[in-house]
Amino acid sequence: MARTILHLCARATELAQAERRTLLENDGMDAHILDRLGLPRASTVAAEENRRLDVEPAPTSWLRSV
Repeated sequence: MARTILHLCARATELAQAERRTLLENDGMDAHILDRLGLPRASTVAAEENRRLDVEPAPTSWLRSV
C-alpha cells in the first residue's frame, strides 16, 4: 500500500509541475528556462500516464485474500 501511495504522490507532483510550467509559459517565460528548471510539458506527463495505463493491470478487486 505504501508503494501505491508513493506512486500516486509522484504522479500528482508531475501533474503539478506540468501545470506550473503551463502557467509560467503563459506568463511569457522562455521554454529553455523551463526545461532547465526540470518542469515537464503537459504532453509528456500525459503520454507517460497513458503508457502506465497500458502497462499496469487494472485491479480486479480492492479486497485481498487472507
